Amino acid sequence: MHHLSTRALLFSALIMLMGCPPNLGDDDDATTDDDDATTDDDDATSDDDDIATDDDDATDPRPGDDDDATSSDDDDSTEPQPGDDDDSAMSPLAVELCVNTTTNQFSVDSWSISGDELTAAVSYGGGCETHDFHACWDFSFLESWPVQANLVLEDWGPPDNCLALIWETHVFDLSPIQTEWLQSYMAPGEVTINLAGSSAPYTF
Repeated sequence: MHHLSTRALLFSALIMLMGCPPNLGDDDDATTDDDDATTDDDDATSDDDDIATDDDDATDPRPGDDDDATSSDDDDSTEPQPGDDDDSAMSPLAVELCVNTTTNQFSVDSWSISGDELTAAVSYGGGCETHDFHACWDFSFLESWPVQANLVLEDWGPPDNCLALIWETHVFDLSPIQTEWLQSYMAPGEVTINLAGSSAPYTF
């Protein structure tokens, strides 16, 4: 009788174990948690999209951005302004008659003629004063073939006691020589220009 009771108890326990449904809620919750984690990943991806949107904003031209600075500052800097080199090169000084002038010491390193303009490269010691170069001619021709005109460059600026070595290029207008020639000879021609120990033809 005792053995029958024990068997009955074991059999009942087995039936109870087999009859209990699996706790699927826990696994579902875990799956739901995974889904939530996936949702979090999507959120993180959304954050990345936001960052990309910020990058797009950075590339849009805004006041104060580099794009604005490039479109305005660079363009402005290329426009001629008073005191720029472009302004000083716009109107070369004409050859002129120079009488009783005092000139500073300088060297004419090279020069050339193109059209009606004489371009001279000069150098001098200074750096503290503004130098004022002129091309001087006595308005006379040396009768030869071709005729000749002697030019002299002079610096009418104030004395400069500084010792820096300065190189500059200056342009002068030769058209007064052409005008004087035409008044004298009534025809186009050629004049040999003499300057600083060398010569070059001026044809018109």
